[in-house]
Amino acid sequence: MIRWANIRVLFAAAALALAGSPAPAGPSREQEAAIPAVAVPAWRQASRVAIVTVHGEIDAVTRASTERRIAAAASNGAGAVVLELDTPGGDMYATLELCLYLKDRAPVPVWAWVHTKAYSAGAIIALACRGILVSPGGAFGDAAPISVIPGLGLQPMPVAERAKMEAPVLSEVVDSARRRGYDENLALGSLATAGTLGILIPPSITMVVYAVAADASIIRIFLAGFIPGAILMVLFSGYIAWWSWRHPDRVPAADPVPGFLEKVRRSGSLIPVTLLIAFIVWVLVAGWATAT
Repeated sequence: MIRWANIRVLFAAAALALAGSPAPAGPSREQEAAIPAVAVPAWRQASRVAIVTVHGEIDAVTRASTERRIAAAASNGAGAVVLELDTPGGDMYATLELCLYLKDRAPVPVWAWVHTKAYSAGAIIALACRGILVSPGGAFGDAAPISVIPGLGLQPMPVAERAKMEAPVLSEVVDSARRRGYDENLALGSLATAGTLGILIPPSITMVVYAVAADASIIRIFLAGFIPGAILMVLFSGYIAWWSWRHPDRVPAADPVPGFLEKVRRSGSLIPVTLLIAFIVWVLVAGWATAT
């Protein structure tokens, strides 16, 4: 599906307008005269923007359809394309092929619009675009290879197989980070350590499998991972912040810091999930329920 918009503004403003937000009252002539002119780079301008929807699981069909619709939009006069992402993830190989197309073969600049989620493969695709726009309440991230066996669900992957699967994903994400001005070693280290935290901080499939194999309490195993996981998370985040402060020339310019109320508004979808996790942990610790 392709939607069109005749807009000649920054893509961020275009995406917000297309999201259906009510248009505020325009400024007066005096206010317009007081607003300084801002030079917009040519690569961030377009007189016609096409929105290509990417919903559901990412697979070979989704990849081919997305590439075909981007090419069709360009041939019909679009100066840019915005990918409207709402996906839980999908096939790794289809994702990597689509990222290569977006970076090297797309006929027009492509921007990502997370509306409303872009997890796993969706996050990797968003990073391959020229820029990322996130709708209020939107979320993206949490990318890691997983193994799914019919009838058994998610299964832990052997270390060697996991490393083999992660190699092309890490290469793709590091390339996206490098193109945006991030230090390659910092990006690679952040991605590698995130995989460790994913296993250590509950709920973790690896912990459940270990508890069953060792005939141990799943609740006790979960509780044992909280404090080490929290310590590692603080150390990783602190080091990244300190390193970025010491090397400002090797990281992109910081975005404007939103106010407290704006942070709360943007966290609209995150706060209920956090409260749900805290409630479940409290119920398990209190002994009112079991992990099974």
